[in-house]
Amino acid sequence: MNQEFINNSIFTFFYEKKQENFRGSLDDIEKQIDKILQLQPKNIRSLLIKAQILYKYKLQFDEALRILQIVIQIDKINIDARLDIIQICILKKLKNIQQQQFLLDECFQLDNLYWRNLYIQCIFFFHQEKVDDVFNIAKQQIDLMPYNYWLMAQMAQIYSDRKMGTDLEESKQIVDKIMKEEEKDFEIMIRLAYTYINLQENELTEQLLTKALELNPNSTKAYNNYGYLLRVNKDYQKSIDMCQKAIILDSNYLDAIYNAACSYFNLQDYENSVKLFKKCTQINRQKLNSYQELAYIYMELIKEENSASYYLSKFPKQFPNDEYGNNLYVLHQFRQFIENKPIDLEQAEYTQFSNINRIKKKGSCYPFITYKNSQSTLNYLYNE
Repeated sequence: MNQEFINNSIFTFFYEKKQENFRGSLDDIEKQIDKILQLQPKNIRSLLIKAQILYKYKLQFDEALRILQIVIQIDKINIDARLDIIQICILKKLKNIQQQQFLLDECFQLDNLYWRNLYIQCIFFFHQEKVDDVFNIAKQQIDLMPYNYWLMAQMAQIYSDRKMGTDLEESKQIVDKIMKEEEKDFEIMIRLAYTYINLQENELTEQLLTKALELNPNSTKAYNNYGYLLRVNKDYQKSIDMCQKAIILDSNYLDAIYNAACSYFNLQDYENSVKLFKKCTQINRQKLNSYQELAYIYMELIKEENSASYYLSKFPKQFPNDEYGNNLYVLHQFRQFIENKPIDLEQAEYTQFSNINRIKKKGSCYPFITYKNSQSTLNYLYNE
């Protein structure tokens, strides 16, 4: 491990719109905070640090919430307590979206220039899959506070996810700057590592994730991202093992379940792959990729007709704008038609019309989906 990572690793906590960094072990930090609370049980700084230790490092969400509620009782306009409550709701995958939005609105009303408001707002929208909102907010926050390295790390990750030339270059410049100049806690390291995965700098990614897990052995995100890195590098069994560590800590952690399912797929273990993809759809019924994988496995690999039909039927109605799934649906209907099996001809024709119109307007994201092939399929369905 590069000595620079060790020297610059810290534990970061937030209170009274301030940031405080600690060195040493987390146990020693917690003991120090507990001693203060024994003497001053209403010390807001110590209460917030204690709550953040509990929910970030120990996954003790309920006890952390209890402490944060005490903070708000003592200080009714405390912003950091509200932001921590939002983060806990996101981590626990609670469905109280309106309540989270209400708390976030309160934070902006209390201080619309506090950087953590924007940071948590990005996380909030990301978990609702509002990609455009996340990018716009991140761009706004960097414009307002270009030297805040928490916002810089978040922006770099968002840029790298877009996987476009100029955005990738921009993200590389940001993360390289943070690596050279700033102290880093586990959360920053995870964001930097994610960006470096997209930049295909695997050795640096592995170093960052290893150190992040040393700082926080209960970080499900670090385990999952490490699993994703191993999957990208085609080390599928180790990828599964790493994702399972995240799943043990959070049995409904969608990203880790999906990554493990993909690794099982790559190992041609379709039984376990299907099992986990199905679990993804149970956790989130809008998880498009899982439906795509299930439809393909049943249609092309396992060849279970009833299951294939079930998952393929989801695309025209539930995901009408998904190019891959709807073309897969039409291909399946086309095969059934050729074999003189009953199909929903009206739905197949309508879906293929939509596919063709999409290609005319935007082209295709897939080289095997062309206007000529799509039109030929439609003509055949029409017996032309």
